[in-house]
Amino acid sequence: MEHFPNATTASANESLLEELLPVGILLSVGRMITQTNSLFANMFGYEPGDIVGQSLEILYPSYREFVDRGDQWGEVLRHRGQNCDERIMVGSCAEPLMVRVKGRCKDQTDPYLMMACTFEITRPELNANLKLSSREHAIIEGMSAGLTSKEIARKLQLSPRTIETYRNRLMVKTGARNATHLLALLR
Repeated sequence: MEHFPNATTASANESLLEELLPVGILLSVGRMITQTNSLFANMFGYEPGDIVGQSLEILYPSYREFVDRGDQWGEVLRHRGQNCDERIMVGSCAEPLMVRVKGRCKDQTDPYLMMACTFEITRPELNANLKLSSREHAIIEGMSAGLTSKEIARKLQLSPRTIETYRNRLMVKTGARNATHLLALLR
């Protein structure tokens, strides 16, 4: 007969649960990392505990993306209390990772007061070979938001032709057949 370890305290059970979950988990207060499991730390190239006390900003390709994503999520969290999306994030070596993030806040009136999220890498084969610049990230974000090349160009203060050049390079880099396929690969 097989015996299971006897975890008698709630604290021991919580710790065991955190480490056995097949997803990275994070608890944040005021968009500051307060707790993670080891899978989360390893997913982003950190040792467990190394990023506790850091801003979530370190997981984003740019400060602008950190602010924009926070604004988008804040609005949804105030209405529903939870959200889910896929996005490009970065690890300790600034390598891009396609990640599905699911999060829930404790207080919908102040969603970032306390929040718990799970993280799953969604396209490891793409992540292994894909290196995007901050400009490419910004263009993908604009495309994901449904903006035209002209609108993205205005937002980034570039010419529409420059945006088209970046889009074409991204399609070659990812092997995408068209803009819709490109977004499907990167979302």
